[in-house]
Amino acid sequence: MKNLSSESLGPVAFCRGVVSCGHLNILLSPWRPCKENNESLLSRMYSFIVLLCQGSITLHYQSFQILLLWYSRLSKIPTEKESSIFGTEFSSTLESTWSLLILNWDSPVEDVPEIVVEVFSAMMHIWNNKKTFSPRFAQGILKVLLQTPWHVKGKYRIFGALLKFVETKVRILFVFVEIVC
Repeated sequence: MKNLSSESLGPVAFCRGVVSCGHLNILLSPWRPCKENNESLLSRMYSFIVLLCQGSITLHYQSFQILLLWYSRLSKIPTEKESSIFGTEFSSTLESTWSLLILNWDSPVEDVPEIVVEVFSAMMHIWNNKKTFSPRFAQGILKVLLQTPWHVKGKYRIFGALLKFVETKVRILFVFVEIVC
């Protein structure tokens, strides 16, 4: 933790504060009210959080905690206000989160692999409730997992979390066992 300073922790503290303590009406308000694009503050915060997760490894634990908080806040949005978040671009949010999780599922930073699985589960719960924007997302994840080498430990954690969201569980397990053995 030698590289931590108020300069590097400032964005982390700001993002965590906004995501965890921001009132829902503020989080769902337009990021730039004068612009044609009515992207909400909560949606806009996602790109900042991703930058933190892609940044310095010394901040990964805090950054992935914030990403987990972000998905937690997302899951609590009332149905009547969902349109401000779950637009057509939400499938790209899922894809970018998935890419980020792949890169960090075997992170050397203590507890980050566990947080990655928690983020994955939170993301999949939201996907499961809103399958309309990316109906084959879980099958794409399964394909990636099946093509990942057997020695990557992180894939097994994600695979275990994915099973509750894939409909053909028994058949998948047999295919998975055949590939591994």
